[in-house]
Order: sequence, then structure tokens, then C-alpha cells
Amino acid sequence: MPELYFDSLDQLPEGLREGAKTNDAGKVAVKVVLQDKLDEFRDTNIRVSKERDDYAVALGKAKELLGTDDFDAAAQQLAGLRDTAKKVADGALVENKGLEEALTERTAKMREEMQAEIQRQAQEAKAWRDKYGQTDTKLRQTYIDRAITDVVLDETSGVHPKALGDILGRAYSTFEVGDDGRLTAKRGDAVLYGSDGATPMAPKEWIATLRDEAPYFFKGSNGGGSSGSDGQTAYGMTTAEISKLSPEQRLAIANGEYKPGHR
Repeated sequence: MPELYFDSLDQLPEGLREGAKTNDAGKVAVKVVLQDKLDEFRDTNIRVSKERDDYAVALGKAKELLGTDDFDAAAQQLAGLRDTAKKVADGALVENKGLEEALTERTAKMREEMQAEIQRQAQEAKAWRDKYGQTDTKLRQTYIDRAITDVVLDETSGVHPKALGDILGRAYSTFEVGDDGRLTAKRGDAVLYGSDGATPMAPKEWIATLRDEAPYFFKGSNGGGSSGSDGQTAYGMTTAEISKLSPEQRLAIANGEYKPGHR
């Protein structure tokens, strides 16, 4: 993600100061996103939301006119009323048929027409729901893309940039994005907490835990772990022994902060 640099925080526009950071050179840096990408996601979300709302209004009017949301029952009642009105208006009783037989025939035809219309509307509603769901999923994935990419491209993470695609694939199945854009790491329905045991695990902390599962994602890895000929890895423990440690202990190993005396 591109960055802009300023000599001091005062030189930044007011709206950019919140996300600004000072680097080692004493420059104030702020990350920027291409406006056309933001406009594209915003416009798509607005359009789909409007289409959804318009359909909800139309459905509400239909329920109000029919006096029920049981469309099958409404179709039967409407068919009978229309048939009776037509017979009264144009005297269309067939010469050799009784009133009951003609009414039954007309009711059956109108029921078929109403059911076909209800089915068409249901299919259209599903199509719009699917379209909205796809757009919403893509929008939420952009939040994951941005958070994970920021960590991977941060030199202090130690992650090889070429691993970004694989890490994003894992992140999509790990993080949920709330309506407010917040990322929450989960394993199934359970929230994954960070090393403090109380705060949901942040993307940077989650990526650090991948050192055990996929060490080849990180710079300096030989692709097969760092074990020696005796099967030992960091701190004189085997991979199997490390896998039995708590998430906090494994994270400490990944960060080079583990204390062997406190297993």
C-alpha cells in the first residue's frame, strides 16, 4: 500500500492525521488507498442496498394490499373474487354449465396464474439476495486483504511477500468481518484470543502463529523447518513437543521471547 511522507504531523490534512505514524527517519508517514477503488466498493454497496430496499418496499405494499403474507391463501381469495366480478360484469356463464362448474374452472385458471407470478417473484428475490450476498462478501474480504497485506509487507513481520496469497487464503477461513469492519479470528464458532487471553487475536499476532504450521512463509526458512539431525527445533524441543504447548507459549517461540523454564 503506497505511503505519503511529511516532515511533521502539522503538515498533514486534518482527516489523515489519525492513521499517521512516525518512522525511524523521523518522517510522518500515512498510507493511502486509490480513490477509484474506494469509490467502486462504495458505489456497488450503495446500489445493491437501494435495490434491496426498493424490493422490500414493494413486498410490503403487496402484503398491505392483500392483508396477509400468506400468498397462497390470498391467491385463492383473489381468484374467487375476480371470477365472481367477471361473471357479474359480462354474464360469461357457459350456456350448458352451471354457475358452480364455471366458477371452479375460472378459479383454477387464476390460481395457476397467481402461483406462477408468486414463484417468479420468489426467484427474483433470491437472485437479488444472492447478488447482495456476493457483493457483501467481496466488500468484507477487502477488509481482510488490507489488514493481512499491511502485516505481510511490514518488514518487522519477517514474512516473505510471496507468501501473501497463501496467507490470505487461510485468513479468509479464519477471520470474520463485522458490520463495523472489525476483524475477529475464530476457529469454528470459538473466538481466538491473543496472548493476553482477553482480546481477540489481531492479524499480526495470528500471522506470527503460522511459524509453527508453515515456517516456509517466513524469510530465512529452508522450506522444511529448522530442525536438526536429532529432530529438535527451537529451544531444544521437537515439533511434537512444541505442538503441545499453549497458544501463548507457541506465540512466544515465534517471537523469540519464550522462556524454557516456564513451560
